[in-house]
Amino acid sequence: MGETQSEHTSSLSRGWVIYPFLAAIFPIVSVLSSNAPRVPLSDAVVPILGMLGMTVLLGFALTPLLRDRFKRGLMLLGLIVLFWTYGAVLDAIRAVLHYREMLSGLRILPFVALEFAAAAALFVNLRRTQRPLAELTRFLNVASGVVVALAVGISANDYGRAGAVSTLFSDRPPTASAFDREARDIVYIIADAYGRHDVIRDVYGYDNTAFVEALEDRGFYVARESRANYNATRFSISSSLNFEYVNGIADELGGDQSTARLIRNSRVLNWLDARGYRFVSFATGYADTEMHRADPYLAPRVQITEFQQILIDMTPLRSVINRVRSRRVAKYGLRSSAHDLHRARVLFALKGLREMAWTKEPEFVFAHIVSPHWPFVLDQFSNPIYPVIRYNLSVDYPDWEKPTLQEFTEGYRNQVQGLNRLLLETIDAVQQANPDAIIILQGDHGPRRRTILPDPGPWQTYAREELAILNAYYLPGVVAEDLLYPEISPVNTFRVILNAYFQQDFPLLEDRSYFSVQLDSRLRPVPQAMLDGPPSVKRNAEGRVAAHIDDAAK
Repeated sequence: MGETQSEHTSSLSRGWVIYPFLAAIFPIVSVLSSNAPRVPLSDAVVPILGMLGMTVLLGFALTPLLRDRFKRGLMLLGLIVLFWTYGAVLDAIRAVLHYREMLSGLRILPFVALEFAAAAALFVNLRRTQRPLAELTRFLNVASGVVVALAVGISANDYGRAGAVSTLFSDRPPTASAFDREARDIVYIIADAYGRHDVIRDVYGYDNTAFVEALEDRGFYVARESRANYNATRFSISSSLNFEYVNGIADELGGDQSTARLIRNSRVLNWLDARGYRFVSFATGYADTEMHRADPYLAPRVQITEFQQILIDMTPLRSVINRVRSRRVAKYGLRSSAHDLHRARVLFALKGLREMAWTKEPEFVFAHIVSPHWPFVLDQFSNPIYPVIRYNLSVDYPDWEKPTLQEFTEGYRNQVQGLNRLLLETIDAVQQANPDAIIILQGDHGPRRRTILPDPGPWQTYAREELAILNAYYLPGVVAEDLLYPEISPVNTFRVILNAYFQQDFPLLEDRSYFSVQLDSRLRPVPQAMLDGPPSVKRNAEGRVAAHIDDAAK
C-alpha cells in the first residue's frame, strides 16, 4: 500500500500535484473574467474557498482508495470535470428530450447514473493502470497554471481599468465641510420592468389605473405618458443616475465605459456625496446595480448573487436547489430555493424601506427592486408562488423551457398587483416617518414578452411595451406640475430634482428612447414618430458603452 518506486526515485514525484485545485477554481475565474468589472470580487471568494475546500476533502477521502498521489490527482480532475460540466451535459440531454427542468422528476436519474458510471469507470482504470504519471502531472500543473493565470490577468486588467478613475466628472464640487441640515432625503425606488398603466391594460389585461390614482392621492405626480430612455436595465439606470444619455457619458469620458461603473460611480452619487449625503442601498441580485460602496449596503442574511447563480447552474447544485421541497408541500408543491431567495431579497428591500431609521444627516436611498420583473414569485395578493421554470432573471431559456405566453401574461399581471400592495404599504410608511423625503418610483423599462415568444417578429412591434414605464414623483415643498410633464423620461429625473432643491440650472434634455433588440447590441433610436436621436450606441461583449454613430440605426 506504499508509494510506487517511481515516487521514491524521481525528484518530480516529490513535487506537488496542484492542477486539481487550479481546475477546481478555473470555471470561477473564467466566468469572473468574462463578467468583469460588473461582478464585485467579493462574490468570487465563497465559491473559490468552497471549491478548494471540497477538493481537499475529496483528496483525503480518496487517499485510502488511491495511494498513488498522481492517480488521486487524475481522479480528482475527473470528478471536478464532471461537477463543472453537469449543467452543460444536462442541457444537451434536455435539448433532445424537450422537458422543463423543474418538472423533470425521475427523468434526471438516468443522467445522474451516467455521471456516477463515468466516475466509476475512471476510478477502475486508474486502479489498474501501471503507466507512469509523473510527466503527465507535470504537464497538467504547468498547463492549468498558465490557463488560470491568463484568466486572472484578464480580470485584473478589467478591474484595474474600472478603478483607475475615482470620479467620473470634473465638475464635482469640493467636499462639504458640513452637511446641509435642510437638505431633504431622497428615496429612489426602481421597480424593474414596471410598465405604464395603459400597456398593462392593453397587453396584459389588467387595468392598473387604481394604483396610479392611489399614488396621486398620496401626493405623487404620475407622468402618465412617460417612456424609458432604454429598454435594458444597465443602460436605463446608467442614464438616469448620470442624468445624461449613455453615449454622451462615453463621449465625456473619452471612450468605452463599463455600465456597472457608470452606475456605481455615478454623477448623482458623487454629487450628493460631496454635499454630505449618506448613501444607503439594498441588495438587488443584479450585478450592475449591486452598490457595495454604500454605507450601509443592506442585504438578506442569505442570498445568492447573479454571478453565483451562474456558477450554480453549471453544477449539480442546480438540481439540488430545484428539487428542494417545502415543509408545506401540500400547499406549494415543488419549491425552489432560488425563487425563495429572490423573493426574500425583494421583500427585504421593501421592508427595509418601511423600517428605515432616518438619521440627522441627509440620505440618498437606492432600492432597485427586481419586480414585477420575472421570475414571478408573488401572486396578486402578495403571497408566495413557485414557478415551474428554473430560476433565471433574463428569461434566456431554450424554447421548450420558456413560459408560455399565457403563463407569462398571467404571471406578470398577478405580480404587478401583488407588488402594488407592497409598494403602497412602503410609501405610506416612508411618508409617515419622513414626510419631507423626496420619493421617486420608476420603472427602468417595461415588460418583455418578446423574449419568450418563439417567433416574435419585428422589434418595432414591442417598442411601446418595453419602453412605456411607470414614472411617479413625490416632490414635497414644490409645485410638481410646474416642473414635470406627462412625457418626462428618467434621464431628466435628477435634473429636475437638483434644479428644484439644490438651486442648480441643468437644462432638461429632449426625451428620447433607444431600443436594443438583443439587449447587448446596438441601440436603435425609437421615435414617437421616428425621432432623429443623438449618435446611436454600441456595446461590446464585456458590457462597455462606447459612443459611436451607427448609420444603420438611423
